[in-house]
Amino acid sequence: GLTENLVPELDRLLKRVIETDNTVQTEKKVPFSKGATRYYEIILNPLHDEKGKIIGIGGSARNILHRKEAQKALRESEKRFRYLVKNMPVGVLLYGSQKEFIMSNPKALELLGVEDDQLIDKTLNNKNWNIIHEDGSEFPEFDRPIQQTYTTGKAIHDVVMGINRPGSTELIWLLVDTVLIRKEDGSIRNVVCSLIDITKLKKVENELRENEQRLKYHFENSPLAVVEWDTEMTVTQWSTEAEHIFGWVKEEVLGKRIDE
Repeated sequence: GLTENLVPELDRLLKRVIETDNTVQTEKKVPFSKGATRYYEIILNPLHDEKGKIIGIGGSARNILHRKEAQKALRESEKRFRYLVKNMPVGVLLYGSQKEFIMSNPKALELLGVEDDQLIDKTLNNKNWNIIHEDGSEFPEFDRPIQQTYTTGKAIHDVVMGINRPGSTELIWLLVDTVLIRKEDGSIRNVVCSLIDITKLKKVENELRENEQRLKYHFENSPLAVVEWDTEMTVTQWSTEAEHIFGWVKEEVLGKRIDE
C-alpha cells in the first residue's frame, strides 16, 4: 500500500537529514490501488536543542497529484503550441516579459535570412539589416513593432517593413503584427510577432503604379482628344488636347454630363 511504498524513501531521506543537518525536500511518485498513481511532496527538517544538536526530525507530506496533472497538461499544451508554430506558413517570433528572445519557427528564420535562433536580436535590430519604410526612409529601432508593443503595451497591426537581409541584395517586404499575452496582474508575459512575406504583392503594386503612370503620360501627351465617361455619361477624364480642340478646360467639364 501507500505506507509500504513510502517507507524506503522516508528512511533514505531521514538518514540524509541526519548526515547533512539540512532540510530535505523531494517529490515521490507512489503506485496506488487499481493502477492509479499519486505524487507526494515530502519535506523533512532537522530539529535542534539549544546547543544545536539534532534531537529529532520534523516533516510533512502532501498529495500534489493535481499540481502534477496541471504541469503535465501545461507541457502537452506547450508541445502542441510549438508544433503549430513550427509548421505555420508565416514567420513567428516569441519574446518574454523582459524583451528576451524565446523562440522562432523555421519560416521566420527563412524570411529574416538567418540560420540560427541566436542570431535574432530581441528587437529585430540586427546591425546587418537595413530596415526601411514603404517610402524608402529608415525604420528606426524605437519605431519598430516589437519595440512599440513593449513601450505602449498595445498590439501593433499591419506594419509594412522592407528588409535588406545580410548576404542578399534582394529587398524583402514583410507585413508585421504583434499580439500581447498578459499575466493575471495585467503585465506583459509574452509578445508574439508574426511576419508575412508580401514581396510579390509589393511587386505587383509597383507594376500597377508604373502602368498607371505610363497611361497618365500617354493620356496627357496624346495628339488626340481623349475623353472618358462613366456609366452615367459623366465626364471623368479630359485631356490637354481635348481642351485645345473643344475650348473647355478640364475644371469646366469634369463631373458634368455630356448633354449639359
